[in-house]
Amino acid sequence: RKEEVISELRSATSLALQQTHGQIPCLNSSDKAGGSPNTGKSVALKKRLKKASVLQSAQQYLQETYNKNKEGN
Repeated sequence: RKEEVISELRSATSLALQQTHGQIPCLNSSDKAGGSPNTGKSVALKKRLKKASVLQSAQQYLQETYNKNKEGN
């Protein structure tokens, strides 16, 4: 069961990272002149980055726990 959970977390982490890859907005001179950042996209991006980070941390924790339990047996 632990292997299934780890596999699910890997898939979710991979998906979250793929969604955020390449979607970080770049500021150019026209964006700076406008003075009004697109906060909707920024908030959505921050949420996706947090989700990816949490999933990656959970995956790492489960993998380390699994390895410790495996060594203990």
